[in-house]
Order: sequence, then C-alpha cells, then structure tokens
Amino acid sequence: MKEDSAESSVKLGQVTISDLLLWLLIFAYVILNLALNSFNAYLLGPKQAGHLALEIPVFYTLCHQVTIVLFTSVWLYFVPEMRFNGLELFKSNWFQLICVSTIYAASIATNNASFATVSLTVNTIFKAAIPFPTIIFSYFIEGKTYSIRVLACVGVLVFGTLLSMPYGGSGSPGVVGYCLVIFSMLATSIRPVISSVLMHTSKNPLSGVAMTFFDAFIAIWVLTPFSLIFDVWMHQGIVNTFTGDLAARNYALVGFGCFMAGFYGPATFYVIKLTSSLTYIIIGNTKQLVLLLGAAALVDKETRPLLWIGVTIGGCASITYAYQTAKERDEKAAAAAIAAKSDAVESTPLKGP
Repeated sequence: MKEDSAESSVKLGQVTISDLLLWLLIFAYVILNLALNSFNAYLLGPKQAGHLALEIPVFYTLCHQVTIVLFTSVWLYFVPEMRFNGLELFKSNWFQLICVSTIYAASIATNNASFATVSLTVNTIFKAAIPFPTIIFSYFIEGKTYSIRVLACVGVLVFGTLLSMPYGGSGSPGVVGYCLVIFSMLATSIRPVISSVLMHTSKNPLSGVAMTFFDAFIAIWVLTPFSLIFDVWMHQGIVNTFTGDLAARNYALVGFGCFMAGFYGPATFYVIKLTSSLTYIIIGNTKQLVLLLGAAALVDKETRPLLWIGVTIGGCASITYAYQTAKERDEKAAAAAIAAKSDAVESTPLKGP
C-alpha cells in the first residue's frame, strides 16, 4: 500500500513539473509572438502610421527562415540526443512537409506584406477568427468533431470579429489588404492541423526540432524566387533598404527581428507537439486578444465604439471557448481512462483457489 502511495506521489510530481515546463514554454511563445508581430509591423508598416515602411516583406521572411535553420542546426550540434534521420523522415513525409512549409511561408510572407496597407489592429482582428477555419480543416484532415457549444462559441467569436472590422473610410485596408490578411489567416489556421498530424499520427512522426528544421529549410527554397521577384525586380526594396545612410540601422533592425524568429520557430512546434492543434489555436487566440488590445489602445489608438464592442464580444467568446474545449477534453480523457480500466478488469483471467 505504501509503495502504491509513493509511486502516485512521484507521478504527481512528474506531472506537476511537466505542466510547469509546458506553461513556461507557452509563456515564452506568447511573449515572442507579441514582440515579433509588433516589431514586424513597425519595420514594414506605412510611414504615415509612424512605421519604417521597409519594402522587403518577402526577403525579411526569408531571412527569418535562414536564421531558424541556423539556430536549429546549432541546437542539434550541441544536443546529440535531439538529432534525427532527416533523409528518412523526408522520404516518409515529403508531401505533407512540402505542403505545411509552403503554407507556412505563404502565411508569414502575406502577413508581413499586409502591414504595408493593414494596421496591426485590423491584422489582429482577422487573426482572432482563426478558430473558425481551423475547426473546418481539423474536421476534414484529422477527422475531429466538435460539440454544439464549441461551435456556438466560435460563431460568437466570428460575429465579434466582423463587428470590429472597419468598413470603408480611411481605416479600411482596401481589397488588396483584405486579400492578403485573409489568405494569411487561412494559411495560419491549416498549419497547426497538418503539423499535428505529422507529429502525432503519421507513420514516422516528427519531433518538434525536426518540424522546425524542415519547415524553415523548405520555406527558404519557396521564398527565394519570390523575394527576387518582389523585393529586387519589382520594387528594388533590398537595394533601398541596405544601401545609403540608414543601411547600418536597417541591418541591425532586420538582424534583431531574425534573432527573435530564431527562438520563436522551435517554440511554435513544441507548443503544438505538447498540446494539440485546437489547444494551440486556443493559446493563439488568447494571444491575439492581448495583441489586439495593445494594438488598438497603444499603437493605433482606436476610438471606434464598434471595434471595442466587437473586441469585448470576441474576448468573452474566447474565454468561453477555451473553458468549454478544456472541459470536453478532460471529460473524454476521464471516459477513456474508465473504459481502459474496465477492459483491463474484464480481460484479467480468474485464478483458482
């Protein structure tokens, strides 16, 4: 009896430490995301809004991927137990890896490009509705279903998002801005779903480090030609940014953004691996709410009543959504544990006297 009690205590201690580490990782992920989004908006946003308006959205995204590959390679060099057979993993999952990496590259590039015409507030408003397409993608790709209550929470969340959006006037981002940010939102919503499949249910599952490496490495090849087209041939953004009197400043700013991205990449996939695609979206939605409040109040100084009404509705829906999904997940886990225990008792052979 004492042995059982001691074993339970050890397990409880292990779970507690694991939970603390997970929350620490989630906290680091949220802080890095908020800092990186705000910094990217400052670098790439329009001058009339007080930003620098650097014309290198695709090249800037490409630099992030190169940094992530370098950071991951150094990590693998100093931590041999984290190494993986890259060729074998790529052969087993090449199609999904290319898909998720291309989606990722497109999502980040269009998100960065949208800052030229879309304020950080409007960008964040759209991202707050990510759970809606994620549920649809998760249903068709992972085969997951959701309760009426969860769907209702998402519906209210979308309503709050639509209420917050600017329609016409000087605050409207226009057709191009809307297209860029909507495409980025859809790409962002499908990414964790495919990533979760690759790291949990594929025939040869990938670790968070492997996903980070492949995601950034493949994205480099996707982004390079588009960087040459948009940032060299069409706009000459690279030349304008890295030559002249402000070249040293721009090198330093781009380098700082890449430094943050180097840590943010691995943190993203470890959060997905240690939770789930839906939990990742819940965390992301909470993060978006915090970012939206900061962007609207401090950066863009929004005063539109409908925006704040929409943010309030969306915030309440997000909290309810997080509570309901966590509750249903715990109920399913408890039911599965009871079923497993029942099966174990029924399969135990009866012993004779």
